[in-house]
Amino acid sequence: MGRHMLFFAAFLFLFLQAAGISSGQMSNEVLREAARLEKLATYVWEGLLEESRFGSSVDQRTKLALFNFVNGTRALKLKTESRRARDDDLADFAELLQLQSRAVDSSLRSVRIARIVMRDWDDAKASLDFLTRLVTRTKRPSLRDEDAARSRGNVNNLGIEISEIRSVGNFFKNDYRIRGVISGRNIVSAGFYSEGRLLKPIAVRLHDRSLSETAFSVRLDPPEGEVKIRVIDSQGFVLEKPVELPERGLLPGLR
Repeated sequence: MGRHMLFFAAFLFLFLQAAGISSGQMSNEVLREAARLEKLATYVWEGLLEESRFGSSVDQRTKLALFNFVNGTRALKLKTESRRARDDDLADFAELLQLQSRAVDSSLRSVRIARIVMRDWDDAKASLDFLTRLVTRTKRPSLRDEDAARSRGNVNNLGIEISEIRSVGNFFKNDYRIRGVISGRNIVSAGFYSEGRLLKPIAVRLHDRSLSETAFSVRLDPPEGEVKIRVIDSQGFVLEKPVELPERGLLPGLR
């Protein structure tokens, strides 16, 4: 086993001891994705153990790499639930998990295991990529990352169509009803944003490999500033569409 794996295992042990569980201050999006990542990583671990029991030749080095990764996802989930959690800490830890995931990926692809285990592993990697972007979105992306995302293009055919924007507020409440359709494959996030801040998520079929369309109808009380619908896929490609809000009326439905 490599020295870096031992250091990573020791770091995880100390981190798990120090991380407190309490009501979190992280966004719901981060909490949900951290929980999903832990679940997917656990599926891979259980699948690998099952493969070993049925005769697949899985060496100890592969098991250790995945064991460290699974414990890392649990530690990250605990950290997101801690009052002491900071975006910088989560970003640093997510980047450590990214390094560990490369060791796991190399090991898993060197042995013969069931396709369903590898599918769960691919989903776990996509979840980690999305979570890493969530906790590092306050940092300025590097030119290399921007160039990579641009070169990939809209390979998952993401689409945003707004069919109706109607004022449903009044003198006291500035609400709008917004209807439309989100389309594409491998979507990991969709929602309304203003100045980089999530206002309201859009419920779509996440991590679906097939091309699909999902209609949405959202009631929104937007802040001052530009509002956009943003959709992100598993490759890191971001599609945005500005929302042009009409002037509100004194009575619901009037402009």
